[in-house]
Amino acid sequence: MLPHNEADLCLHLMSPRVGTLVLAESSAVNHCIRCRIHTTAPFFEKGAFFMEKKIPKLTVQLLAAIAMTLALVMIVENYFSIRISDTLQVQFTFIPNTILGAIAGPVWAAVFAAISDPVFVLFSGQTVLFTWILIEAVSAFIYGWFFYRKPLDTKNKADWLYVAGVVVLIQVVISFIMTPIALHFHFGTPWIVLYSSRLIKAVFEIPLRIVVTMLVLPSLQKIPELAKLMGIK
Repeated sequence: MLPHNEADLCLHLMSPRVGTLVLAESSAVNHCIRCRIHTTAPFFEKGAFFMEKKIPKLTVQLLAAIAMTLALVMIVENYFSIRISDTLQVQFTFIPNTILGAIAGPVWAAVFAAISDPVFVLFSGQTVLFTWILIEAVSAFIYGWFFYRKPLDTKNKADWLYVAGVVVLIQVVISFIMTPIALHFHFGTPWIVLYSSRLIKAVFEIPLRIVVTMLVLPSLQKIPELAKLMGIK
């Protein structure tokens, strides 16, 4: 029987035969390794299974839906954005971005957002910066992580709180951390300018995003074809 603890291991090591000593030590080490593998294997299996649930299969229908959503992102960004200053604008791209995350999941949403962002920037005649690609990818990942396979009901108070939490998280990570850092180091914009305007904007933008998200996503989830793409049965 292989040793299970230090006491058993010591008994094996006290054997006068060198061969037994080496065999016992080798068996003990191998047994410990096997125990650790068997102990940690279920954790990784559960993690892999959980990630599989978040990564939909790329079907023709899903690719078509992603392409349409990305086209909608471009249209909304170019024609439905309100520029307040050089470093601040009100955008409604969160609507198609939310839809993208809901149908593509976190991984594919981040991948396609990262691929499409340079294309959109080139079409607009601006300079492509890796920082903005990263910001778009992180934003898409968050949308996908929380809204893919997540049924929502406008009559459910818990769903309103859920969406509010996601909106606040995105505001903190994207609007208050990543974007100000990028603007400060790329263009030298003072921190006080970046955060003072964003705090004022957030007061109005957060409730707006919550309401619009709760109006749009539950309505789309009632469409059988879209519900299937969103992983909702």
